[in-house]
Amino acid sequence: MDEIKSESQLDNKKLIVRVALLIIMLLLLIMGTSLAVFTWQYNGTTANRISTVDISMDYLESNSEIINITNALPMSDEEGIYQNDTFDFAVNSNTTRNTTINYTLTIEKLTADTGYTQLNDSDIKVYLEDYEGNQLVAPTLISSLTNYVLYTGSHVHSSSAESAQTKFKLRAWIDESKTPAAQNWNTNTQIQYKFKINVSGTEA
Repeated sequence: MDEIKSESQLDNKKLIVRVALLIIMLLLLIMGTSLAVFTWQYNGTTANRISTVDISMDYLESNSEIINITNALPMSDEEGIYQNDTFDFAVNSNTTRNTTINYTLTIEKLTADTGYTQLNDSDIKVYLEDYEGNQLVAPTLISSLTNYVLYTGSHVHSSSAESAQTKFKLRAWIDESKTPAAQNWNTNTQIQYKFKINVSGTEA
């Protein structure tokens, strides 16, 4: 009788050990899976942060982003190109990826102030050059631009060139081929054309 009791106790101990081992293995499996999921999520988040591209614009010699032509005299292309009034700005892009960022400069036409006659796109010419004086956009009527796109460029990025910048000088004037609204302005007829430059970027 004592032998049967001893064998029964031994079987119970084996069962307890097996159950304990099973529980430990199950806990290790759950912990391992959770750790793997956490690591994957962390790596994914880090990769997304690294690939983020930042496109921005700086106004270099102006406190305003608005280009405002008000009651100005019409000019020839030669006069417009060599006028002293310029809108200076820079396009910046930042990323830690080895990639090329294509950017687009677009004109956004704004509504004239109250009391002013709105000039037409066909009244205004724009001219764009870089800071080295290289012509990027010849004198062009805004009405001739496709979807108001002024210029497209690109920045090449690498691990040693995470930041890139291009500086621009923009000139704008009322063209000689003005419409009657621009041609006949006087102190009683206030005329105006307002716009700003927007930038957008895509990865090549």
